[in-house]
Amino acid sequence: MTTMTETTTQVYQLYIRATPEQVWGLYDDELAVEDESRVTWEIEPARGGTCKLTLVHDKLEGAPKTAASVRGWSFILSNLKTVLETGEPFPAEG
Repeated sequence: MTTMTETTTQVYQLYIRATPEQVWGLYDDELAVEDESRVTWEIEPARGGTCKLTLVHDKLEGAPKTAASVRGWSFILSNLKTVLETGEPFPAEG
C-alpha cells in the first residue's frame, strides 16, 4: 500500500533520441563544474486568454558564473513565447 503525503515527489522520465549534451547542452566547461542550482516554474492564468509565467532560478551561491550568465533564460523564454504565440520558432541568428 502506498501512502500519499504532502511531501510526495513526482518524477517524469522520457526517452529522447539524442545525447545528454544535446539535451542539456552544457555549453561551457566552467559552468559544468559549478554546484547544482534549482529552477522553478510557476504558471498562472491571467486576463484576456493569457497566462503569467514566472521562472525562478535560485540556489546559485555555489554557481557564480551560472548566476552571471544572463543570455540563457532570456533566450529560452523569448523563444518559448514566440513558439506559443506564432507557432514558429524564434528566427536563428545569422
